[in-house]
Amino acid sequence: MLALALALALALALALALALALTPTLTPTLTDLQAACEANPLDERAARFYVAGVFRALRCVHEADVVCRACSLDAIMLDAKGYPQLVDLSLSKSVTNGRTHTLCGTRDYLAPEIVKMAGHGVEADYWALGVLANLS
Repeated sequence: MLALALALALALALALALALALTPTLTPTLTDLQAACEANPLDERAARFYVAGVFRALRCVHEADVVCRACSLDAIMLDAKGYPQLVDLSLSKSVTNGRTHTLCGTRDYLAPEIVKMAGHGVEADYWALGVLANLS
C-alpha cells in the first residue's frame, strides 16, 4: 500500500513538473493589467486594442459553432508581445443548432438570456465582451 502511494505521489510530481515545463510563456492576465492601471485607467486606444483582440478570438471560436461563455478578465492572458489571448475555454459548448439553455458562465459577465435560461448563443459572448470593455 505504501509503495502504491509513493508511486502515485511520484507520478503526480512528474506530471506537475511536466505541466510547468510545458506551460506557454503567457504571463499577465488582463486582471493583472487592470490592477496595475487602477490609478491610471487605460486610454481609449489601449482599451480598443485589447477589446479588438478579444473580439477576434471570440469570432474564431464562433466560426467553429462554439459559444465561449467564459469571456472575462480571468480567461484572457497577454502573450509575450502584449496581444490578448483567450485561454479559458472550459465552459465552451458546441451549438450546432445555434442555441443552448445551460446556466453557466462567469457571474458578473452573464447575459440576461443566460440568467433567464431563455436559450443563448454567441450573442452572450458579445454581452460579456461589452462588460469587459466597460471595465477598461
